[in-house]
Amino acid sequence: MKSFNLKSNQNNPYFAELKAIYLSERALSASLPQKIKNAPTDELALALTNHLQFTIQHLKRLEDIFINIGEARISNYNSVDFQFD
Repeated sequence: MKSFNLKSNQNNPYFAELKAIYLSERALSASLPQKIKNAPTDELALALTNHLQFTIQHLKRLEDIFINIGEARISNYNSVDFQFD
């Protein structure tokens, strides 16, 4: 079985996909607090709060993956292309 080396290969499609997921999760985590604040019902606010907690957990897992593959600077990437309104 061929091993999959992701380190130092930012052109790798797997790395690109992980980066896109990370950036979209980061943008989502930035936009959810405002949506929670503006939620018209307590039920929706609670659902969005739960979703924010899961999103933060996803971000931590993704950051761990990037650290393990030698890309610890992932948090420096720009998420301008991922805006949720």
